[in-house]
Amino acid sequence: MNKLENLIKREKLAIISCYDATFASMLANTEVDALLVGDSLGTRVKGGRDILNVTMHEILYHTRAVKNGANRLPIISDMPIHSYDTKSAALINAKKIIESGADGVKLEGGKEIEDIVRHLTKEEIFTCGHIGFTPQTKNISEFKFKLDDLLEDAKILQDAGISMIVLSMLTSEASQAITAELDIPTISYKSSNKCSGRVEILYDLLGLKISNTLNPTKKNSDNYKNFNFKSIQDFIKKTHLL
Repeated sequence: MNKLENLIKREKLAIISCYDATFASMLANTEVDALLVGDSLGTRVKGGRDILNVTMHEILYHTRAVKNGANRLPIISDMPIHSYDTKSAALINAKKIIESGADGVKLEGGKEIEDIVRHLTKEEIFTCGHIGFTPQTKNISEFKFKLDDLLEDAKILQDAGISMIVLSMLTSEASQAITAELDIPTISYKSSNKCSGRVEILYDLLGLKISNTLNPTKKNSDNYKNFNFKSIQDFIKKTHLL
């Protein structure tokens, strides 16, 4: 059985985005439930302004790296922008990601990716959805949502076969309403503690920032004053106790 199939049976899930073998090995010695190789590597690792620069090659590279350190931990990897524009491309690329060491893939979007999701799940690929703020298609300054639309998207994706779904940057009320309507785990990214779990970016938990790398005239010393390994354990413990 896929390791993620056992994972989703738990009540509260703590997931952390990770991009390399060293940190994956460290996290494997905590009580974290899974690792996410996120396309957030576009900003956190590559130093870009957004995640639109992330390629399939880079997702595969970082998935292999995380797998080398993750030991027992299940891994979900993001499918980067344009890697699932068509059903055939989605299946080819999802299989490459699984072959690189992931146990499942995550896709952004709602009803517009229903056919893609059905195609992947028909091939028994563990698929995680992602609605709310979707950085592959939206700018945060323009982000708005209607609860009815999100509820419709979530139900359509569930019917299409997703096994869990990330609710990104939604209000607590919206997150709770969606969670109440679904039979699959909902994972909060800066949404609500009432979801089935939470996901956070490792570097954010550690207090690491790279905002000034795009402005080399500014000093970066303040970016590391909150560097703290204990915050990782605190995040996991608090999530499991929600």
